[in-house]
Formats: sequence, C-alpha cells, structure tokens
Amino acid sequence: MNYSLIFNLKNTFLKNNFLKKISFILTSRHWLNVELKKADLVIFFGGDGLLLENLNKIIALNKNIKFLLIKMSKIAFYYQFNFHDFENIIDKYENNHLKIFKLPLLTITNNNKQFYALNEVKIVNLIKPITFKINLNQKLLGTFKSSGLLATSFYGASGFAKTFNGPLFLTKTNLLWALKIIFPVNNVGIYTINNFFIIDSKQELTFESTSFQDFDLIFDNNFLKLNDNKIIINYHQKFINLIVEEDFDLLTKYQNIYLNQ
Repeated sequence: MNYSLIFNLKNTFLKNNFLKKISFILTSRHWLNVELKKADLVIFFGGDGLLLENLNKIIALNKNIKFLLIKMSKIAFYYQFNFHDFENIIDKYENNHLKIFKLPLLTITNNNKQFYALNEVKIVNLIKPITFKINLNQKLLGTFKSSGLLATSFYGASGFAKTFNGPLFLTKTNLLWALKIIFPVNNVGIYTINNFFIIDSKQELTFESTSFQDFDLIFDNNFLKLNDNKIIINYHQKFINLIVEEDFDLLTKYQNIYLNQ
C-alpha cells in the first residue's frame, strides 16, 4: 500500500516520536510512504481544519485516493477513528473489515477553473451591499442586493450555516444543499427572501454580477478574489472516499449535533 501522511505537529520532539511510531506500524506491514501524487491512501492526523485546508490539493490530482482520518483535535466532525486505536484500524483495513463512505463535494466553477467544498461556499462583500443575479438551471431565481450568498452542503449545514438558523436535513439522501442570501437589503423599494432555498443534486446555481471584483470567494478554509463575473455551484459527482467502520452512520452524528444540545 502506497500512503502519504498529513498532520500538523509543530513541536519537533513530538513530531519525531509520532512519525517513528506510525512508521514502525506501517513499515512492518510493508506499506510504503510516498509523495502525495503517488499515494493510494492519504492518512490525516488532526481535525476538520486540516482536512479542509488540503482537500483541493488532493482532488486536483485526479486520483481515486482513499481518505483515512485519525482524530487528534476536538473539532473533528468527519473523523471516526482515534489515534490510540491506529494499529487496530490498520489491521481492520487490511482484513477488509472497513468500508468506503462517499462524501459529496460542492463544485465551484469560476473562469473555467474548478474548486471543491466539503462544507460551504461563501461569495461575500462585508463592506457594502452589491447587486447580483442568481439563476437556477439557467432560469432567473432573482436579483438581489446584499452582502453575498452562502451555499452549504448537506453536512456543512451543521457548521457555519447554523449561525443563520440553517436547515436540518432529515433525509436519507445526502445529495442536497442549501442557499441563503446573506444580510440582504429589505425595505420598501427592495424585497428579498430571507429563507434558505433547498436544492437537489440536479440543480445548478449561477451567480452573476458586474461588480464581481468587489466579492471574495471563500470555499471551506480557502480564499480567492473573483476574476470572472460568473460563478457556477453544483454537485458534480465529486466525492471523498472516506474509510469508515462498517456500522458508520454520519447522518445520525450530524442530526445529534442539533438534537443533543
């Protein structure tokens, strides 16, 4: 098995001891540590932030890479496994006692370049409201004047979208996402909808504005200045191949974030 490690340990002593332990476990099974572009499996040691920061770099390799997430942080929604169980996890993987769970990604297209988001996409200008149009499947949904928009994935709704009283999905499918206009102008002359729009995987959203240079594009932990007046957002058959236990149920974990408060 060709694997690559991604972790965030700044303490040199801890880093060296950590690597020795991991290397001993994997080398004894004849696993080979390679650079990311040659890996069949990428192992994360950390939390959600580490995953989100490296996601686009891995997806850009256009490989069917598997993700194994080992929790070493308090904020680790997508992580199922703990570090102290690492050797047992590898044994289960080699004996085919784990499965692949496909996490859908939102696809963002701007200026013929594609980027991916696991949690959410924000197109924002927090200094002043700006006018823009939103089309859904090339049909005008509306013209809005606001600070921008938020597009949240099925699982991302448990994160940033909660600050806007976002939707709680209780469906069997995870190929749903939601749209919210952020801080819209709403007065006698301008009316907008303050609710979330629920959108399925067959829908394609297009954001257009002649003032696109004034907006920032934020997808998960990544930031870009717009260089085209049109942004397309959809589910486009891109997934993370997440290694999990056979009884893994992310939907229940997701719902419990709301129900067990």
